[in-house]
Amino acid sequence: MYRSRLTGGFILFVSFFAVMPLSAQLPDDFFDSPVVTGLEFPTGITFAENGQGYVWEKSGLIYTIDSLGNQLPTPFLDLREEISNWNDHGLSGFCLDNDFLSNGYVYLLYALDLHYYEHFGTPAYHPDSTVLHRPTIGRITRFTADPATGFQTILPDSRRVLLGKTLDDGIPLLYEFHGLGTILQAEDGTLLVSCGDATSNAGTDYGGDEYGTMASAAIAAGVITPDQDLGSYRAQYLGAYNGKVLRIDPETGEGLPSNPFFSSEAPSSAQSRAWALGLRNPYRMTLRPNTGSHYSAEGNPGVLYIGDVGNGRIVQAKLGYHQDAKVPLRNVPDQE
Repeated sequence: MYRSRLTGGFILFVSFFAVMPLSAQLPDDFFDSPVVTGLEFPTGITFAENGQGYVWEKSGLIYTIDSLGNQLPTPFLDLREEISNWNDHGLSGFCLDNDFLSNGYVYLLYALDLHYYEHFGTPAYHPDSTVLHRPTIGRITRFTADPATGFQTILPDSRRVLLGKTLDDGIPLLYEFHGLGTILQAEDGTLLVSCGDATSNAGTDYGGDEYGTMASAAIAAGVITPDQDLGSYRAQYLGAYNGKVLRIDPETGEGLPSNPFFSSEAPSSAQSRAWALGLRNPYRMTLRPNTGSHYSAEGNPGVLYIGDVGNGRIVQAKLGYHQDAKVPLRNVPDQE
């Protein structure tokens, strides 16, 4: 998958760890100290170079933490009306642009609320209405923070949807789990996004609705096409976003010509946006520091560490990175 000479390499943490009494052993000079309290289901925090922090809640609220550790009372951004917040879904990912203190760009990865999508701007819209337990999509949106307020508010009209403008352009979400994961920016400026296979955890999913996966409803709504009704095997199918790490241009949302399966005839296709495939539920990933190129044309965003929830007895931490051979990390469906 990547250029570490361990193409497709991975590390397995097998099930015997589940029966061992493990606890974190911290050095004596480490301690826990509350910094911010009163948050509701915070799912992540990140920091700008000026020491200011941004913490986001699953519901779609993002708060600023100043350099002294104080939470500002006014949210940095409130996207609750647009976000479908149920089970695993909600505001999954948030990251700052590498040049955040110059351009103010922030990127959000979230499940799209269908009431907002279908009715916003019409008389039928109500800000307190939401649609749950229906097939929807993951969306990636960019906003711009206002330097005049110390990057503590968002500039009006700065919103830009990079992926998921329409239902057939987003990351399909067909079940309550195995949805969206992490969004981050590599050293080369490209955005990397992890997404699950959108299948059931109740059994081996070969497609259809057998385990509660809403495949038929998703086809009827235009969220997926019939060829994508593959269950876990969507992770291996280049015609679907699911079970992949995507690599996209932060300006256009298109795939990069240096991606392994890029098609110049369809730069916004799932195939063109795919960087790695064969994942089940890669809810978190990170880049190893001091790896990767600064030039997106080289196709080397750095070494990724991916936390992927396996099926049944296996949980995996995968690493590696793509080389000119264009051999992706291929793993699921693993049904051990």
